[in-house]
Amino acid sequence: RYFSALNHVNLVLGNSSSGITEAPCFNTPTVNVGERQDGRLKADSIIDSDPETNNIIKAITKALKFRSNNTVNPYGKFGASDKIVNIIKNINYKKIKSKTFVD
Repeated sequence: RYFSALNHVNLVLGNSSSGITEAPCFNTPTVNVGERQDGRLKADSIIDSDPETNNIIKAITKALKFRSNNTVNPYGKFGASDKIVNIIKNINYKKIKSKTFVD
Protein backbone atom coordinates (compact mmCIF):
# COMPACT_ATOMS: atom_id res chain seq x y z
CA ARG A 1 0.00 0.00 0.00
CA TYR A 2 2.99 2.26 0.47
CA PHE A 3 3.67 2.43 -3.26
CA SER A 4 0.02 3.26 -3.91
CA ALA A 5 0.27 6.06 -1.37
CA LEU A 6 3.40 7.44 -3.06
CA ASN A 7 1.35 7.88 -6.21
CA HIS A 8 -1.23 10.03 -4.39
CA VAL A 9 0.68 12.13 -1.87
CA ASN A 10 2.03 15.61 -2.52
CA LEU A 11 5.48 14.88 -1.12
CA VAL A 12 7.56 12.67 1.13
CA LEU A 13 9.11 14.32 4.20
CA GLY A 14 11.84 12.80 6.35
CA ASN A 15 15.21 11.14 6.04
CA SER A 16 14.27 7.68 4.75
CA SER A 17 15.99 6.00 1.83
CA SER A 18 12.52 5.42 0.40
CA GLY A 19 12.22 9.12 -0.32
CA ILE A 20 15.47 8.90 -2.25
CA THR A 21 14.97 5.62 -4.12
CA GLU A 22 11.25 4.93 -4.53
CA ALA A 23 9.49 8.31 -4.45
CA PRO A 24 11.13 9.53 -7.69
CA CYS A 25 9.61 6.55 -9.53
CA PHE A 26 6.22 8.10 -8.82
CA ASN A 27 7.37 11.66 -9.64
CA THR A 28 6.72 12.45 -5.99
CA PRO A 29 9.07 15.07 -4.55
CA THR A 30 10.95 14.41 -1.34
CA VAL A 31 12.09 16.83 1.33
CA ASN A 32 15.12 15.07 2.72
CA VAL A 33 15.82 16.37 6.23
CA GLY A 34 19.26 16.12 7.77
CA GLU A 35 22.47 14.39 6.76
CA ARG A 36 21.47 10.72 6.92
CA GLN A 37 21.21 10.35 3.13
CA ASP A 38 24.27 12.46 2.27
CA GLY A 39 26.47 10.98 -0.42
CA ARG A 40 23.67 9.06 -2.16
CA LEU A 41 22.65 9.59 -5.75
CA LYS A 42 19.55 11.79 -5.83
CA ALA A 43 16.92 12.62 -8.43
CA ASP A 44 16.14 16.25 -9.18
CA SER A 45 12.91 15.82 -7.18
CA ILE A 46 14.90 15.50 -3.91
CA ILE A 47 15.15 18.71 -1.94
CA ASP A 48 17.67 18.63 0.88
CA SER A 49 17.08 20.61 4.06
CA ASP A 50 18.87 20.95 7.32
CA PRO A 51 16.73 20.17 10.39
CA GLU A 52 15.84 23.81 11.09
CA THR A 53 12.11 24.61 11.07
CA ASN A 54 12.27 27.60 8.71
CA ASN A 55 14.44 25.73 6.21
CA ILE A 56 12.13 22.71 6.28
CA ILE A 57 9.16 24.99 5.59
CA LYS A 58 11.01 26.56 2.62
CA ALA A 59 11.88 23.09 1.27
CA ILE A 60 8.25 21.94 1.64
CA THR A 61 7.06 25.03 -0.23
CA LYS A 62 9.53 24.30 -3.03
CA ALA A 63 8.56 20.62 -3.12
CA LEU A 64 4.86 21.42 -3.38
CA LYS A 65 5.59 23.41 -6.55
CA PHE A 66 7.54 20.49 -7.99
CA ARG A 67 5.51 17.85 -9.75
CA SER A 68 7.20 16.55 -12.84
CA ASN A 69 6.51 13.68 -15.16
CA ASN A 70 10.12 13.91 -16.27
CA THR A 71 11.89 12.99 -13.05
CA VAL A 72 14.91 10.85 -13.81
CA ASN A 73 15.52 8.39 -10.99
CA PRO A 74 19.23 7.51 -10.87
CA TYR A 75 18.22 4.18 -9.31
CA GLY A 76 16.31 3.12 -12.42
CA LYS A 77 12.73 2.38 -13.32
CA PHE A 78 10.20 -0.24 -12.39
CA GLY A 79 10.32 -3.54 -14.21
CA ALA A 80 13.85 -4.64 -13.34
CA SER A 81 12.64 -7.96 -11.90
CA ASP A 82 10.78 -8.80 -15.13
CA LYS A 83 13.92 -8.09 -17.16
CA ILE A 84 16.02 -10.24 -14.84
CA VAL A 85 13.55 -13.15 -15.07
CA ASN A 86 13.57 -12.96 -18.88
CA ILE A 87 17.36 -13.00 -18.99
CA ILE A 88 17.53 -16.00 -16.65
CA LYS A 89 14.88 -17.87 -18.66
CA ASN A 90 16.88 -17.40 -21.86
CA ILE A 91 20.30 -18.47 -20.59
CA ASN A 92 21.69 -21.48 -22.38
CA TYR A 93 23.07 -23.30 -19.35
CA LYS A 94 24.66 -25.99 -21.54
CA LYS A 95 27.16 -23.42 -22.82
CA ILE A 96 28.24 -22.35 -19.37
CA LYS A 97 31.40 -24.06 -18.24
CA SER A 98 31.63 -25.25 -14.66
CA LYS A 99 34.43 -23.84 -12.58
CA THR A 100 36.89 -26.48 -11.57
CA PHE A 101 38.17 -26.37 -8.03
CA VAL A 102 41.60 -27.46 -6.91
CA ASP A 103 42.22 -28.52 -3.34
